[in-house]
Order: sequence, then C-alpha cells, then structure tokens
Amino acid sequence: MKNRGSFRLLLICLFSFALLSAGCQKSSIDDVDDSGSEVVNLSQDGYANCYIVSKEGTYAFTPTRGNSGESVGEIASVEALWESHDNTEISSSSFKLISNLKYTDGKITFKTSKSFTEGNIVIAAKNSRGTILWSWHIWITGRMTKQIYNNDAGDVMPRNLGALSGNAGETGSSGLLYQWGRKDPFLGSAQDKVASSPATGTFDFVVQNPMTFVTSDSSNHDWYYTGSRETDNTRWTDSSSNKSIYDPCPAGWRVPDGGNDGLWAKATGSSVYFYDYPYDKENCGMNFSNKFSSAGNVWYPAAGFIDSVSALLSGVGSYGCYWTASAYGYAAYCLYFNESGSVVPADFNHRASAFSIRCVKE
Repeated sequence: MKNRGSFRLLLICLFSFALLSAGCQKSSIDDVDDSGSEVVNLSQDGYANCYIVSKEGTYAFTPTRGNSGESVGEIASVEALWESHDNTEISSSSFKLISNLKYTDGKITFKTSKSFTEGNIVIAAKNSRGTILWSWHIWITGRMTKQIYNNDAGDVMPRNLGALSGNAGETGSSGLLYQWGRKDPFLGSAQDKVASSPATGTFDFVVQNPMTFVTSDSSNHDWYYTGSRETDNTRWTDSSSNKSIYDPCPAGWRVPDGGNDGLWAKATGSSVYFYDYPYDKENCGMNFSNKFSSAGNVWYPAAGFIDSVSALLSGVGSYGCYWTASAYGYAAYCLYFNESGSVVPADFNHRASAFSIRCVKE
C-alpha cells in the first residue's frame, strides 16, 4: 500500500510539473506575433501552392514544395513578386495587400492590410544567391464555399481560381490564368516571355522564373521542351493520378479531371458538344445553372486566354477556356465555350496556352 501511495504521489507531481511547464512555455509562431496578435497557420490543414486568406490578420505558412511537405531548401530571404487588387492591373513595385513579410522560425509570415483589400499576391523564397527556390499564391478573398455538380461529378468552387467574385458582371470575376502543368498564375498579357528550349522548357526554369511565360515549342505546342511530340503527362497529377506538387489549387482542392469521364462531361451527362446555350453578352459569360449544377448561379466568365505563341491576352469576353489535369495526346483536355453559344465539355488545346482553372474538391 505504501508503494502504491508513493506511485500516486509521483504521478501527481509529474502532472503538476507538466502544467506549470506548459503555462511558462513561450507562445509559438502559430499563437501570437510580436504585437500580441493571433497568428493563423495557413498550412495547418495541408500544404499547397495557394493559400486563401479571408479576413484581416497575421498569417504564416510552412514553405514547402507544393503539397509534398518537402523543404524548398535554405531560405535567405522572402519577397513579394507581384500583386493585383482588382485582377486588371499588376503591381510589382508597390505592395498594399500585405506587410511585414518575413521568414522566421521556419515559416513565412505576413500581415494583411487593416482595410483588408481583396486581391492576389505571389510570394517567393530565395536562397543566398538570390535564386527563387519556390513561390506561393496568396488569394485574399471571401470565405470559399462549394457547389455540388450533377451526377456526382464533384464539389466545385463557385468561382475561378484567383477570382474575387463568382457573380456575373462584378470586377475581378475572371480570375487568373495558368499554362498547363505550371503552378504559378498569370494576369493579362505576359510581361516577360521566352521561347521554349532545352534550357527554358523545364520545371527548374519555371520554378526559378514564375513570372516568365514560356512560349510554345513548335514540335508539340507545349512550354515543356522535349524536341518531339513525346512529353510528360503527369504535371498537375502524379503517376497515380493524385494531386502533384505543381497543382495550383489550395489545400483540399485540385485541378479537375477532363475528357469523356471528366468534370463537365459527367455533370452534363455527355462529352458531346452542344450549341445555342444562352450567352450573357452584357456580362460576357455563361450561367451553367441546371446544366452543371442545380445551384442558381454557376457563373463561368469568358476570361479569354494567353496565346501560346505571342503571350498576349486574347479572346476576353468571347471565349471561356478552362484547363483540366488530363492529357490528350500532346495536348490537354479543357472546357471550351464561346459567345456564339457553343459549349464543348471535353475539348483539348495546346499546353503552352494559359487558361482559367475551376478547382474541385479532392
């Protein structure tokens, strides 16, 4: 009995010591910042190339290679590459969306503006030589919801990736544009472009140069250089068709599948294209309510595309082009529609083009 009592006393002492230690322990970066404000850990529920910020505050995330959890390397500095408040103009010198951007205790941290201005900003981590190790898209917008598409096709974002609204006619509803298989977004005509080559048409190059648009290789109409029509088909997905480290969607979301069994073919019940679908000429887009989903507003803007050769923004207000993660030969599947009312749920196009993305739940 004496030994049992001593054991109980030992347990009580150990428990009390643990409580005291926890109370005296310094708060981690996920708790409060230097000013005492709560810090929200964006990567707590999963790593990604894009993080959504929905309210004013201080934020942090662990810098990893996409969703892999792998380190990007030895970080010497972090900086903002560009930002846009309304998805119409880019600023690469004056930044208003965030402040106090820094790398500390293994995390990248920043504060939003007190007025909480919505927009998009791309942040890069660099090594001691100034080389970009990786970059992330911070999407400052309202809380993200989902729409349930027909025929169990998937749970889908109600707006384009990078869009500030999902409603017809509202500023910023077009979102951002992506070359097939790349993680970093473009807004409007590319400010910097380079022709695909053995040196530039690689993942190493585009990771280190996220703002450079790589124009089409004439052999396969791809930004990724192979010198032939043989090319890599696992870019936004890995060999097991899972989300890859280059997928641009936030944690828990991914680029949808395409083709005959893809998102839009499933939702409509067929991959066959259809004509005379109502096109909103005033707001430049289509409402696919009842066609894709029973939701009342399934707005798809005709955001146009960045041409694979000229790197110029084209077709705004006339064409809607939405990438999938699925390859088709040396092209890739996409959703296509135009102002004439034609809709192709399983179209395909050149991979060097930059199209819109509508993320789907994993």
